[in-house]
Amino acid sequence: MILILGPRDIHTDRVAEAISARGEAVIMLNSGDFPGRVSLSGTLDSNEQGTIRLSGQPEAIPLESIRAVYWYAMTGLAVGTKYPEEEADSGFGSLLRNLDCRWVNPPQAVMLHRYKFHQLKILKAAGVRVPDSLMTNDPESLLAFYQKHQGRIICKPLYQGLLLHPITEADLSPERLERLRESPLLFQEYIEGTDIRVHVVGEKTFASEVVSALFNYKTDFFTRPLEIPDEIQALSVRAARTLGLVLAGIDFRRTEDGEYVLLEANPSPQYLIFEDQCGYPITHTLASCLSQCK
Repeated sequence: MILILGPRDIHTDRVAEAISARGEAVIMLNSGDFPGRVSLSGTLDSNEQGTIRLSGQPEAIPLESIRAVYWYAMTGLAVGTKYPEEEADSGFGSLLRNLDCRWVNPPQAVMLHRYKFHQLKILKAAGVRVPDSLMTNDPESLLAFYQKHQGRIICKPLYQGLLLHPITEADLSPERLERLRESPLLFQEYIEGTDIRVHVVGEKTFASEVVSALFNYKTDFFTRPLEIPDEIQALSVRAARTLGLVLAGIDFRRTEDGEYVLLEANPSPQYLIFEDQCGYPITHTLASCLSQCK
C-alpha cells in the first residue's frame, strides 16, 4: 500500500493513477483533514505501528501495511481553537516519521528546502558549483556584495513569497536599504546563460531546456527535451543524494562556456509541464520507484 501525502491536485492524481495501474493500493491523505476528518493512532509495539482511519471509511488502515510514502506537499492542519496547532503537528508528524518505509521525499529532506542558504552551503561543501551568495539584512553587507560583483546580482526569497529580480541602483536607495533590516533576503551573483531543469527520480534523470522571454521564467515558459553530458547527469543524482532527496527538480544555469551552475534543488517539483511538453515518463518512473519499495 502506498500513501500519497498532500492535497488533491493534478500531480497527486496522476501519481495515484500510475500506482494503481501497477496493481498497488493507494491511500490519499491530506494533512488539512487532520484531526477533524482523519484519525491516527500510534503504538510503540514492534509488530503494530498504529492505524489511520479516513473519514467515511469503516475500516482502520494498519500503518505497517504502508510500504512507501509520496509526500507532494504539506498543508496546514485542521485544528480548532481549543488546542494549539503544535499539539496536532507533533502527533501527526511523529506518527508519520515512525513509519518504517521509504519516503519520497523524507520529511527532514523536505524541511531542509525551507533553509535555502543552508542547502546551498551543503551543496558547495560537497563540491557542487553554486552561485556566490549572501544572506543578510545588513545594508552594508549588501552594498559590499553589490560592488564585489560589479552590480550584477539578483535577489530571491529565502523561503517563499517574493519573485527573484535583479538588483538595481534604485534598490540601493537609503529608504529601501533601511527596509532590508526588517527581514533577511538571499542575494546571488547573476549567472548569464540558459535555464536548465533536471528532474531526478532515484538514479534516473530527465533534462529540459527552459525557454522564456521573462527574467523570472516560472510565470511564463515552455520546455523542450535536452541531452546533457553524463557528468551533469551524475552531478544531478549526487546533488539529490547529498540533500537526501529521491525526487528532485534541480535548476541549473548553463553558461556560454558550457559550465552548469546549480541554482536550487526543489524536493516537491511541479514537473507535469516538463513531462507533458517533453514526453518524459517522470510519473511512471516515480510510480515504479514507489511500488518497488519493500
